[in-house]
Amino acid sequence: MKVFYLTEIGWEYMNDGQFDVADQFAADALKLAEQINYKPGLGDSYNLFGSNANMRGNQAKAIEYHEKALAVRKTLNDKRGIAASMNNIANVNNYIGNYKKSLDILQEVYELWKQAKDTVAIASTLNNIAVAHYYLGDFQKAIDFMLQCATMREIKNDPGLMNTYSNISAIYRELGSLELSEQFAQKCLDLAIHENDDHGIADGYINLGVVERERKNFTVALGYLKKGMDVFVSMNYAYGMINSYGNIARCFSDMNQMDSARYYLNQSLQLAEKTGNNTGLIDDLVMLADIDMRAKKFEAAAESLMKAESLCLSSGNKNDYLSVLKKAIEVYEAKGDYPKALDYARKQIALSDSVFAENLETKLAEMQTRFDVERIEDEKNKLEQASKISALETRQAQFMNYGLLALVLVIISLAGVIVIRLRSKQKIKLAEEITHQQKLGVQAVIEAQEEERKRIARELHDSVGQQLAVLKLNLSKSMASTQTAELLEKTITDVRSISHQMLPVTLEKFGLVPAIRELLDQSLQHSSVAFHFESHGLDQRMGEKTELALFRVCQELISNVLKHARANRLNLQLYRVRQNVVLIIEDNGTGISSTAEENAGMGLLNIKTRILNIGGELSMENATHGGLVATVRVPFAA
Repeated sequence: MKVFYLTEIGWEYMNDGQFDVADQFAADALKLAEQINYKPGLGDSYNLFGSNANMRGNQAKAIEYHEKALAVRKTLNDKRGIAASMNNIANVNNYIGNYKKSLDILQEVYELWKQAKDTVAIASTLNNIAVAHYYLGDFQKAIDFMLQCATMREIKNDPGLMNTYSNISAIYRELGSLELSEQFAQKCLDLAIHENDDHGIADGYINLGVVERERKNFTVALGYLKKGMDVFVSMNYAYGMINSYGNIARCFSDMNQMDSARYYLNQSLQLAEKTGNNTGLIDDLVMLADIDMRAKKFEAAAESLMKAESLCLSSGNKNDYLSVLKKAIEVYEAKGDYPKALDYARKQIALSDSVFAENLETKLAEMQTRFDVERIEDEKNKLEQASKISALETRQAQFMNYGLLALVLVIISLAGVIVIRLRSKQKIKLAEEITHQQKLGVQAVIEAQEEERKRIARELHDSVGQQLAVLKLNLSKSMASTQTAELLEKTITDVRSISHQMLPVTLEKFGLVPAIRELLDQSLQHSSVAFHFESHGLDQRMGEKTELALFRVCQELISNVLKHARANRLNLQLYRVRQNVVLIIEDNGTGISSTAEENAGMGLLNIKTRILNIGGELSMENATHGGLVATVRVPFAA
């Protein structure tokens, strides 16, 4: 389970554009999966490595990792995992210009998802097939597949619908239909605002901005583009920020405001280099070369294009390489270096011929497939027609005999179904009411416990604590022994500690993370247990019940480590993963036996009840290297 959470957190960092951190989580997950020989975790770790490499622009590494994930998943006969890995390999091939290979793989993926009857995955595959046709330049076929995808996602209310609307907007823009492009960009924005999805909101603004730039409404375009940029900046989403900066730079370049264009382009270049986003880097270098060429800075333009060419050759991206070669020809022609321009023209022709041959081969294969399908369907229809005539005569004779019997059976069946459904509804309603009442009862018990804890804590602090303080003052004036004074001091410290544990003031004032740090310091400072605590993504506070439940879990499990585990090391991790909070507590002690878990004491039963009451999950399992791993997952409630 810990492997799963590590990869989930890695995906979060990758989607935020923090590729180095995502790689570290992938490495941690892979190491743990190898230690415990957990093959599904190996596949998931390789998958994260591959997707992260693709986002960085290192497509060769991306394919290598996705093929490793595919090999692992094939040994497990994990059909869904196999389809997912093949889909990832196809997407990378799309990216580097191997469209025929991508379409071949995607056709296999499509058949796998059809067999699984997974409409969400089918829609996603149609989206990817559309993208392949888009890059082939077959925009009509791309829009046909993308509209099929949109229809399926609208029926399923699929979260990917915003992305599909965004893609449709881009395709219509390529088809020259700016009105339709604007309509789907607005659809993406409206849906994203309704769903409160920042990523979709930013995409919508960016698409609207690009449409207005195509219309040469530059002021309006900049307004939309900067809105999209602001959202991506607030998300700290590097990939989106690079895209925003680049589009704003293009807009200023079209307006011939080169200083502003350079400013935003440099922002994009710095971020692309920092995050290892080679794709964004290539686009930015080509644009920088264009700006330098227009300023007659030919050497600087040539230097940018050499960097871009090197990146294209290492990634194998044919599309990007063609745009680099085209710009290089323009630069060297403007410079007057015609031999160099001719050299790049030869490279462009050779690469264009290669891409054209691949595209032609793909289209011929599609035509042959369509011809074969139509021929088979024609023969099948002829056979079916002859069979239908004979079958029709037989059915007419049987119809009257079976019709009355079928009618009677239907009436009986309907009556039976109605009775069964009524009884089922009654049972379900009764079960739901019992569960609801049990939950209310449990919640009342927990709230009563917490109120009693608060009352006792206040009594200890306000009454007993003050009486002990007065006693200490009186003793200090008398000739009491040092031993008596030390005993009194220890008693005061113990009372204060108990009071704080029963009513954690730090939790109430500062939140869960500082409260856990204080708990660890106070509980383990005089023990032989070394501890490590780390947290991620918890800048926003959770609801009071959620924080208190997680704090009580930490209290109980730390107490168990001290009392029973015979451990000398404790690791505690607290993460936010999407709309959930994950708490992992791991020690190197004696672990837990199956009988011990079955005969759990009141403390363990209490925390299980607390977690279940807020809609969470608790699992406890022995680690392979010894010790216990407790994992808690609860919904994030602000």
